[in-house]
Amino acid sequence: MINNAIIEKCYDQIGKLRCDANLRYLYTGEQKPKGRPKKYDGKMVIGEISHLDFAGVSEDGTKVYMAIVN
Repeated sequence: MINNAIIEKCYDQIGKLRCDANLRYLYTGEQKPKGRPKKYDGKMVIGEISHLDFAGVSEDGTKVYMAIVN
């Protein structure tokens, strides 16, 4: 089941967010040698799966994707 797969990877499941939620991807690339480190990599667009990681397929055949966002 999806919940078990998420729990096994030590992540929390988010079921519902506010309609005005502003989710941002965390920056994981190489940092510049000078200046403040880059923290975010842009806003999350609901429905766009290019930044998401494939987590597996649930028992009913639904594809599950995940991302760590702020």
